[in-house]
Amino acid sequence: MSSLDVRAVSPEEKRLVSSMLSTSRWRHSHLDWQDPVDLLGQQPYLVAESDVSYVGLLACPEGPEGVAWVRVLGLALGVDPAEVWRALWEEAARRLLDSGIRHAACLLSGPWQRPLLSGSGFRETNAVVFFERSTRSIPPPGRSPASYRRFEPLDLASVSKVDHTAFRPLWRVSPGTLEIAYRTAADASVADINGQVVAYQLTTISPLGAHLARLAVEPAWQNRGIGSALVVGLLRRLVERGVTRVTLNTQSDNGKSQELYRRLGFRETGERLPVYELQW
Repeated sequence: MSSLDVRAVSPEEKRLVSSMLSTSRWRHSHLDWQDPVDLLGQQPYLVAESDVSYVGLLACPEGPEGVAWVRVLGLALGVDPAEVWRALWEEAARRLLDSGIRHAACLLSGPWQRPLLSGSGFRETNAVVFFERSTRSIPPPGRSPASYRRFEPLDLASVSKVDHTAFRPLWRVSPGTLEIAYRTAADASVADINGQVVAYQLTTISPLGAHLARLAVEPAWQNRGIGSALVVGLLRRLVERGVTRVTLNTQSDNGKSQELYRRLGFRETGERLPVYELQW
C-alpha cells in the first residue's frame, strides 16, 4: 500500500462518515446510544487516505473520567487492516496524550479486532455479558423503602449524579449521553426517597423485544430491594405493552449485578463482548 495520510474529519463531513461506514469491509461501533455521525466535532475523529481513496475511519473521543473508548472504526476492503489501523491509532494516541488522556478502551465486536488491539498494546481486562428472560411469570416486587414514578426531564441532573456514583469510571456516561439515552428510551423510571432520586432505569423497545439499557442504584441505597422493584415494575409494564422478551447486559466482573438479574429470572445468552484496555 502506498503511504497513508491521516487527518481529522470535520463536522461538515457527514457524507464521508456515512459512506465509509456503509462500504467498509471491517466495521466496529461502540455499544451505546450515539450515532457515529453525532460524534462529529469531537476529537480524535480521523480518516486515513491512500492516493485518492479513503481507507480507514476512527473515532475515539474522550469520555467521562478521561477514558477514550474506540467508538467508531471502519477499514476498507482490499487494504491491510493492521497497517491502516496502526496509522489511525498512532495519530489518535498522539492526540489523546497531548490532551492528557492516559486511558483507552474498546469492545471487541469481532475477532478481526483482536490482533489489531493486541498489536497496539491493548489487553483484555473484562467482558460484557448478555442476559435475557421472557415476561411470563413476573416475580413479586418485594419490600422497598422507595416510591417509584416516571423519569421526567427535570430528573436528568439527579440521575446523572446517581449514575456517576453507581459505576466505576470506565462505565460512566456523560450527562449529554445520558440525555440522549433518555430521549430514545421507551420506558424510563426512577426510585425516589424523601424527594431524592436514588435509582433509575432506561429501557428501549424494538421488534426483537425490550432491552434494559441502564440500571443504577445509589451505592448507599443498594441491597434494599430498589433495583429489583424497578425491574419488576418495568416487566409488568412490558407485559401490558405486549412485549414478550427482555434482554440486558452487564460486566463479567460485576457479581452483584449478575446475582440480581439471575434472582429476577434472567439467564445468560452465551453472548460476550471482550473489553480491551490500554493505559499509558
